[in-house]
Amino acid sequence: MISISKNKPFHSAEYSKWIRTLPCAFPECQKTGPSVQCHIKGAGNFSGIAMKASDILSFPGCIECHANLHEGRIPLERQFEMVCRTVLRAVQEGILKIK
Repeated sequence: MISISKNKPFHSAEYSKWIRTLPCAFPECQKTGPSVQCHIKGAGNFSGIAMKASDILSFPGCIECHANLHEGRIPLERQFEMVCRTVLRAVQEGILKIK
C-alpha cells in the first residue's frame, strides 16, 4: 500500500510500475501490452517545460495515445478523466491509501 503526503509532490517507483501494468486508459483504445506512464500535460502549475507532473497526476497509455498526448491532441479534460479513473482504480485495488 502506498501513502500520499499532502505536502510533497508524489513520486513513487512502485506506483509508476503499477501504472505500466494496466491497459491504455482511453476507453476507445484499451490496448493491452506494455503501457507507458502518461503524466498530465498543460495543466498550469502541474506541469511545464522540464517539469514532470506528480505521479498521482498520471495514467496508463499505449505508445500511440502517449504520442497524441505529447503532440497536444488530447484535451486537458480528457487527461483529468483518465487520472481520475486511474486513482479510483488504485484506491479500489488497495494500491493507494490517502491519509
